[in-house]
Amino acid sequence: MKSEINALADNIHRVRYDHHAHPLLVPPSSRVYPLAYQIQGLEGDVTHWRRKLTVRSERFVQLVDHLRKGSC
Repeated sequence: MKSEINALADNIHRVRYDHHAHPLLVPPSSRVYPLAYQIQGLEGDVTHWRRKLTVRSERFVQLVDHLRKGSC
């Protein structure tokens, strides 16, 4: 069980620092299964929001690039 907890902690660290979590094979009967399941969902959510932020940042840069310059 200690190795499973260490693997889950490693996955949380990986998600936090923009890496993909390692897939873990945790049987549904395991005591840590609910946590492993939630970490996997969290990774998906974080990935989704990072992509959305990247797209919005790119659009903002494009918008700024198309503003008129020197028209004060």
